[in-house]
Amino acid sequence: MIVPNLNTCSASRPLFRVIPIIAIISLLAAAVFAPNTEARRGGWEGIPPVELGTAGNYKLLAGAAITAPGSAIYGKIGAEAAITIPGTVVANSIEAGAALTPANKVNSYSNDVSTALMDAQIAYEQARAVTSTTAVNITTDLAGRVLGPGLYHAPGALSLGGSTEHLTLDGRHVAASVWIFRSTAAMVVAASRRVILINSANYNRVFWVVDGAVTVGANALIRGHVISKAAITTGANTEVHGSLLSLDAAITVGAGSVIQ
Repeated sequence: MIVPNLNTCSASRPLFRVIPIIAIISLLAAAVFAPNTEARRGGWEGIPPVELGTAGNYKLLAGAAITAPGSAIYGKIGAEAAITIPGTVVANSIEAGAALTPANKVNSYSNDVSTALMDAQIAYEQARAVTSTTAVNITTDLAGRVLGPGLYHAPGALSLGGSTEHLTLDGRHVAASVWIFRSTAAMVVAASRRVILINSANYNRVFWVVDGAVTVGANALIRGHVISKAAITTGANTEVHGSLLSLDAAITVGAGSVIQ
C-alpha cells in the first residue's frame, strides 16, 4: 500500500486556496479597467460632434447684420454687415463688415469673419449628413420631454413651447454624449422656456441645425450651438450658453440678454 506524503499534501492546500482568489482579482481588474466603449465612440450610438472650425471662436456670427443692445456677450462677435451694440459689453473682439455703432468701439473686421462663415456652412452640411440607425423623428413639442443623446429630426418646425414645461437633456453619465436637433423649417422657443442639462450633458455638444428662422422668446434659456440658414431673433433677457450662428441673415438679440 502506498502511503501519501503528508508534507506534500499539506503544501499543496494553500495553492488551491490561492488560485480562486487570483481568478476573482483578475475578473475585478478586467471590469474596472475595461475601456469605456460608449465614450470612445465619441457620442451616443456613434453620433459625432459637429466640427465648427473657426466659427467656434464666435458667440455671435452673422452673414448679415448684428443688433444686440444693452447685453453682455462673453466672447467674440462678427458680421459681414453692420454691428449695432449700444450699451453692450463684449468680452472679446468685434468684427463688423460695415458700420459699427457706437463708433468709438474698435472695429477689427478682417477676413476671419468670411472664413468663419465658410466653416459654419461646412458644419451645417456635416450636421445635415449625419445618419444614425436610432434617429428619432420629432413631430411634437419638445416641452416636458427628457431626451438622451442622439440624432433628432423635425420634418417641420422645431418647437419648445408649453406653458410651464422645459426640455431636459440627459447625458446618462457619458461625457462624450452628443445631441443634434435638425429642422427643415423654423425653430421657435416660447418665452421663459429652458433647456436643462443633467448627468454630464455639455452644451458644447448640443447642436441646433435649422433651415428657417430661429425665434427665442423673452427670458428663455437655450443651451447649445444654433446654426441657421435664416435670421435668428431672441427676446429680452434671454440667456444663451453656446453660440448663435446665422449663415446668410441677421442676428437680433433682445436687450438685457447674456450670451456666454
